Order: sequence, then structure tokens, then C-alpha cells
Amino acid sequence: MMGGKLGTNVQLVAFDFDATIIDIHTGGRWKGTAAELSKHVRPTFQCFVKYCLEGGIHVSVATFSTQTELIAAVLTHSIDHTDANAIPVFGDDDRSEGKQSQLLLSMNHFNQIRSQRSNPITPANTLLVDDDSDNIQAAKADGYNTMHFRPGSSIFTLNMARAAEPAQRKGTA
Repeated sequence: MMGGKLGTNVQLVAFDFDATIIDIHTGGRWKGTAAELSKHVRPTFQCFVKYCLEGGIHVSVATFSTQTELIAAVLTHSIDHTDANAIPVFGDDDRSEGKQSQLLLSMNHFNQIRSQRSNPITPANTLLVDDDSDNIQAAKADGYNTMHFRPGSSIFTLNMARAAEPAQRKGTA
């Protein structure tokens, strides 16, 4: 479907919101409605999120924005999937550690839901998709899989399976 498939080890995809899922950066200060902001959701990410949900891959949003309820409403409004309203949004305006706190919250959230399973979600099976290279580098340093989204490029021209492999298997550890 999208130039490949996510690696079989990926159990959670955490998406950045500003300038990644949406084509603008709100700075956490959006004054309009969720419906108005939904017009800025990139069609690529509408498909990518739906693809993950349909494939049984957990999805969350890891953002510095504190407007988490607005972001959740945007997702519900713009993602054509029955589980879109259940995508957790972890926001915080503390940028001191990159997206690590939001990624940890995402993993903990889904591990609590999946408490009966023997294969917990870890950095090694979590993928961060973000437009900010600093966030990508910090996540890589902590063992997360990453996909650096560059606005203006086609995210799905990448080999998705290769992009979802841990950095150490690609020889870039």
C-alpha cells in the first residue's frame, strides 16, 4: 500500500502533531475549532494512521502542545477509523528531554492495556515519526526507531520496513 510495510517488530507508532500530522505549527496556541484545524491534516498521515490502526499497531501522539483535547478532536474528525477517538495524545511543553517523556507515557499507556501479554512495548518496538531532527536524534540515542518526516517530501517514498528497523541493525548506532 505505502511503498512497503512497517517492520514486524513495530508495535507502537508515536506521531508528532505540529508540522508533521498537520501542515502548520500552532505553537500550542490554536484559537479556532477542531474542524478548522482538521483542514490542515496531511492526507498522507490520514492514510498512515488508518493503516497502523487497521494493522493492529498502536498509535499515539507525542507533542509539546498542551492542547491535547483539541488534538484528540482533530484526530477523531479527520481519521476515518472507528478507533480514531481512542488515540491517546500525550502533550507537554517541556522540551528539555525531546519527546522522551511523551514516548514513555505512550508505552506505559499501551503496556497497561496489554498487561496480559508477554511482549511489552519497548523503545525497540516503538517508532517515532517527527519533523524535528533534534527529537529524532534524542529518540535514536534512547533506542527508539525513528522516521524523520521532512515536510515537502513524500514520506512513503521511503522503504517503510527499513525505516522501522532499529538504528543498530542499520549500522548507524
